[in-house]
Amino acid sequence: MVQETIAEDAANAVKRPIIAVIDVPSQAYGRREEGFGIHQALAGAAGAYAQARLAGHPVIGLIVGEAMSGAFLAHGYQANRLIAFNDPAVQVHAMGKASAARITLRTVEALEKLAASVPPMAYDIGNYATLGLLSSLLDITHPDAPTAEEVTRVRATLAEAIDDTRRVPGRGSRLAAPNRQSSALVRERLRASW
Repeated sequence: MVQETIAEDAANAVKRPIIAVIDVPSQAYGRREEGFGIHQALAGAAGAYAQARLAGHPVIGLIVGEAMSGAFLAHGYQANRLIAFNDPAVQVHAMGKASAARITLRTVEALEKLAASVPPMAYDIGNYATLGLLSSLLDITHPDAPTAEEVTRVRATLAEAIDDTRRVPGRGSRLAAPNRQSSALVRERLRASW
């Protein structure tokens, strides 16, 4: 669908926005999935979103549930702007807690304790927001049954993100957050030395 949208809008001066509604627990792992080309499917999806963004389509990611691992990288992470619901069910991370505990040789409890002091290790959307990757964090009382006012607020936030992307293309000021100051400083010093 993303490729079709790009092709249909190729001659248009104003490109249609693409909204990726993100609730991806992860992708399947295993030999069978690799054999069937899951890596190619994920790369194709990420490539399509990037192509759309570079072609001038405002690409907005709306995180309404889990945004985990390669599935999130493929579906939504290429967005110009990311918006998330501020809800305990909304989580963003490179991998699920059980997998991360296995890989780091920790228990899930030890991993959660570490996450309390290291924001990039945390799963909750509040800590993720401190990394500067969200353009908006929306308080929705009951995401599965939003009020009419909340639906209106989500639509208005999406419209603002689309307008902002059209005014300032790119992926926003992702290094402006408090937990990205070191990254911003490194880039500043690299630019100065070049």
